[in-house]
Amino acid sequence: MKCKNCPDLIAIGSSTGGPDALATIFKALPKHFPIPIVVTQHMPKLFLEKLATRIAGISPLTCSVAKDGETLKAGHIYFAPGDIHMKIVGFGSRLRVKLEEGARVNHCIPSVDVLFASLAELAPKTSALGVVITGMGDDGAKGAKLLADKDNLVLVQDEATSTVWGMAGATVRLGAADEELPLDAIARRLMRYTECRA
Repeated sequence: MKCKNCPDLIAIGSSTGGPDALATIFKALPKHFPIPIVVTQHMPKLFLEKLATRIAGISPLTCSVAKDGETLKAGHIYFAPGDIHMKIVGFGSRLRVKLEEGARVNHCIPSVDVLFASLAELAPKTSALGVVITGMGDDGAKGAKLLADKDNLVLVQDEATSTVWGMAGATVRLGAADEELPLDAIARRLMRYTECRA
Protein backbone atom coordinates (compact mmCIF):
# COMPACT_ATOMS: atom_id res chain seq x y z
CA MET A 1 0.00 0.00 0.00
CA LYS A 2 1.16 3.52 -0.79
CA CYS A 3 2.31 5.81 2.00
CA LYS A 4 -0.71 7.68 3.36
CA ASN A 5 1.42 10.79 3.76
CA CYS A 6 2.27 11.04 0.05
CA PRO A 7 -1.08 11.72 -1.64
CA ASP A 8 -1.90 11.89 -5.34
CA LEU A 9 -4.56 14.54 -4.75
CA ILE A 10 -6.34 16.51 -2.05
CA ALA A 11 -10.13 16.45 -1.62
CA ILE A 12 -11.87 19.08 0.51
CA GLY A 13 -15.45 19.14 1.77
CA SER A 14 -17.11 22.28 3.12
CA SER A 15 -20.44 23.99 3.67
CA THR A 16 -21.46 26.85 5.99
CA GLY A 17 -18.48 29.21 6.34
CA GLY A 18 -16.64 27.32 3.62
CA PRO A 19 -16.04 30.11 1.08
CA ASP A 20 -14.02 32.26 3.49
CA ALA A 21 -12.23 29.24 4.96
CA LEU A 22 -11.30 27.98 1.49
CA ALA A 23 -10.02 31.43 0.56
CA THR A 24 -7.77 31.40 3.63
CA ILE A 25 -6.35 28.00 2.69
CA PHE A 26 -5.90 28.57 -1.03
CA LYS A 27 -4.26 31.97 -0.89
CA ALA A 28 -1.57 30.47 1.37
CA LEU A 29 -0.58 27.67 -1.03
CA PRO A 30 2.38 28.10 -3.41
CA LYS A 31 1.96 28.54 -7.17
CA HIS A 32 3.68 25.27 -8.02
CA PHE A 33 1.58 23.08 -5.72
CA PRO A 34 2.51 19.53 -6.74
CA ILE A 35 -0.88 17.79 -6.89
CA PRO A 36 -4.51 18.62 -7.84
CA ILE A 37 -7.16 19.75 -5.35
CA VAL A 38 -10.85 18.90 -5.71
CA VAL A 39 -13.54 20.61 -3.66
CA THR A 40 -17.18 19.92 -2.90
CA GLN A 41 -18.72 23.04 -1.37
CA HIS A 42 -22.46 23.14 -0.66
CA MET A 43 -23.65 26.04 -2.80
CA PRO A 44 -25.90 26.59 -5.83
CA LYS A 45 -24.23 26.52 -9.24
CA LEU A 46 -24.22 30.28 -9.85
CA PHE A 47 -22.64 31.00 -6.47
CA LEU A 48 -20.02 28.30 -6.99
CA GLU A 49 -18.99 29.88 -10.28
CA LYS A 50 -18.57 33.20 -8.48
CA LEU A 51 -16.60 31.49 -5.70
CA ALA A 52 -14.25 29.84 -8.19
CA THR A 53 -13.65 33.23 -9.82
CA ARG A 54 -12.99 34.77 -6.41
CA ILE A 55 -10.50 32.06 -5.46
CA ALA A 56 -8.77 32.37 -8.83
CA GLY A 57 -8.22 36.05 -8.09
CA ILE A 58 -6.54 35.56 -4.73
CA SER A 59 -4.76 32.20 -5.03
CA PRO A 60 -1.55 31.46 -6.95
CA LEU A 61 -3.24 28.24 -8.12
CA THR A 62 -5.50 27.89 -11.15
CA CYS A 63 -9.12 27.53 -10.05
CA SER A 64 -12.26 26.58 -11.98
CA VAL A 65 -15.56 24.71 -11.83
CA ALA A 66 -14.92 21.11 -12.88
CA LYS A 67 -16.08 19.78 -16.24
CA ASP A 68 -17.10 16.20 -16.92
CA GLY A 69 -14.18 14.12 -18.20
CA GLU A 70 -11.58 16.75 -17.31
CA THR A 71 -8.14 15.39 -16.43
CA LEU A 72 -6.83 16.66 -13.11
CA LYS A 73 -3.62 18.69 -13.18
CA ALA A 74 -1.19 19.62 -10.43
CA GLY A 75 -1.54 23.16 -9.16
CA HIS A 76 -5.23 23.31 -10.09
CA ILE A 77 -8.32 23.60 -7.89
CA TYR A 78 -11.53 22.02 -9.21
CA PHE A 79 -14.90 22.86 -7.67
CA ALA A 80 -17.84 20.48 -8.03
CA PRO A 81 -20.65 22.20 -9.94
CA GLY A 82 -23.57 23.11 -7.70
CA ASP A 83 -26.23 20.90 -9.24
CA ILE A 84 -24.55 17.53 -9.76
CA HIS A 85 -22.36 15.07 -7.85
CA MET A 86 -18.63 14.97 -8.58
CA LYS A 87 -16.60 11.76 -8.50
CA ILE A 88 -12.97 11.12 -9.38
CA VAL A 89 -12.05 8.15 -11.53
CA GLY A 90 -8.82 6.80 -13.08
CA PHE A 91 -5.43 6.40 -11.43
CA GLY A 92 -2.05 8.09 -10.97
CA SER A 93 -1.59 11.01 -13.32
CA ARG A 94 -4.74 10.05 -15.24
CA LEU A 95 -7.29 11.04 -12.63
CA ARG A 96 -10.33 12.72 -14.13
CA VAL A 97 -13.65 14.22 -13.16
CA LYS A 98 -16.89 12.29 -13.49
CA LEU A 99 -20.05 14.35 -13.02
CA GLU A 100 -23.06 12.22 -12.20
CA GLU A 101 -26.74 12.92 -11.75
CA GLY A 102 -28.26 11.33 -8.69
CA ALA A 103 -30.43 11.69 -5.63
CA ARG A 104 -29.45 13.97 -2.78
CA VAL A 105 -27.02 12.43 -0.33
CA ASN A 106 -27.27 13.84 3.20
CA HIS A 107 -29.77 16.28 1.64
CA CYS A 108 -26.97 17.59 -0.58
CA ILE A 109 -26.13 17.89 -4.27
CA PRO A 110 -23.17 17.86 -4.67
CA SER A 111 -22.26 15.64 -1.73
CA VAL A 112 -18.88 15.39 -0.04
CA ASP A 113 -19.60 11.75 0.81
CA VAL A 114 -20.00 10.97 -2.90
CA LEU A 115 -16.63 12.58 -3.70
CA PHE A 116 -14.81 10.89 -0.83
CA ALA A 117 -16.37 7.49 -1.53
CA SER A 118 -15.18 7.63 -5.13
CA LEU A 119 -11.64 8.24 -3.92
CA ALA A 120 -11.82 5.44 -1.38
CA GLU A 121 -12.68 3.10 -4.27
CA LEU A 122 -9.40 4.06 -5.99
CA ALA A 123 -7.22 2.93 -3.08
CA PRO A 124 -4.56 1.64 -2.88
CA LYS A 125 -3.52 2.62 -6.44
CA THR A 126 -4.45 6.22 -5.74
CA SER A 127 -3.84 7.92 -2.40
CA ALA A 128 -6.03 10.83 -1.34
CA LEU A 129 -5.72 13.36 1.45
CA GLY A 130 -9.22 14.20 2.68
CA VAL A 131 -9.97 17.49 4.41
CA VAL A 132 -13.26 18.33 6.13
CA ILE A 133 -13.72 21.95 7.16
CA THR A 134 -16.50 24.15 8.48
CA GLY A 135 -20.04 23.15 7.62
CA MET A 136 -23.49 22.31 8.94
CA GLY A 137 -24.67 18.71 9.05
CA ASP A 138 -22.58 15.57 8.68
CA ASP A 139 -21.93 15.27 4.94
CA GLY A 140 -18.41 14.00 4.40
CA ALA A 141 -18.06 12.14 7.68
CA LYS A 142 -18.96 8.69 6.33
CA GLY A 143 -16.87 9.28 3.22
CA ALA A 144 -13.94 10.37 5.38
CA LYS A 145 -14.25 7.14 7.33
CA LEU A 146 -14.11 5.19 4.05
CA LEU A 147 -10.93 7.08 3.16
CA ALA A 148 -9.39 6.47 6.57
CA ASP A 149 -10.24 2.78 6.44
CA LYS A 150 -8.28 2.58 3.16
CA ASP A 151 -5.23 4.16 4.84
CA ASN A 152 -5.76 7.66 3.45
CA LEU A 153 -4.96 10.67 5.60
CA VAL A 154 -7.88 12.78 6.85
CA LEU A 155 -7.57 16.28 8.34
CA VAL A 156 -10.35 18.35 9.88
CA GLN A 157 -10.72 21.96 10.89
CA ASP A 158 -10.94 22.39 14.66
CA GLU A 159 -14.06 23.54 16.45
CA ALA A 160 -12.60 26.84 17.64
CA THR A 161 -12.01 28.18 14.13
CA SER A 162 -15.06 26.65 12.42
CA THR A 163 -18.17 28.71 11.71
CA VAL A 164 -20.14 25.51 12.29
CA TRP A 165 -18.40 22.37 13.60
CA GLY A 166 -20.92 19.97 12.10
CA MET A 167 -19.21 18.12 9.26
CA ALA A 168 -15.76 18.17 10.88
CA GLY A 169 -17.17 17.24 14.28
CA ALA A 170 -19.07 14.29 12.80
CA THR A 171 -15.85 13.13 11.13
CA VAL A 172 -14.03 13.25 14.46
CA ARG A 173 -16.83 11.33 16.19
CA LEU A 174 -16.58 8.56 13.60
CA GLY A 175 -12.89 8.21 14.38
CA ALA A 176 -11.84 9.16 10.85
CA ALA A 177 -9.71 12.24 11.59
CA ASP A 178 -5.93 11.95 11.85
CA GLU A 179 -5.56 15.59 12.91
CA GLU A 180 -7.71 18.50 14.07
CA LEU A 181 -6.18 21.80 12.96
CA PRO A 182 -6.95 25.51 13.26
CA LEU A 183 -7.84 27.06 9.92
CA ASP A 184 -4.58 29.00 9.57
CA ALA A 185 -2.53 25.79 9.98
CA ILE A 186 -4.24 23.75 7.26
CA ALA A 187 -2.32 25.15 4.28
CA ARG A 188 1.00 24.49 6.02
CA ARG A 189 -0.03 20.91 6.70
CA LEU A 190 -1.04 20.40 3.08
CA MET A 191 2.37 21.62 1.98
CA ARG A 192 4.07 19.36 4.49
CA TYR A 193 2.18 16.26 3.35
CA THR A 194 2.88 16.97 -0.33
CA GLU A 195 6.64 17.58 -0.02
CA CYS A 196 7.14 14.05 -1.35
CA ARG A 197 5.60 15.18 -4.68
CA ALA A 198 7.67 18.33 -5.12
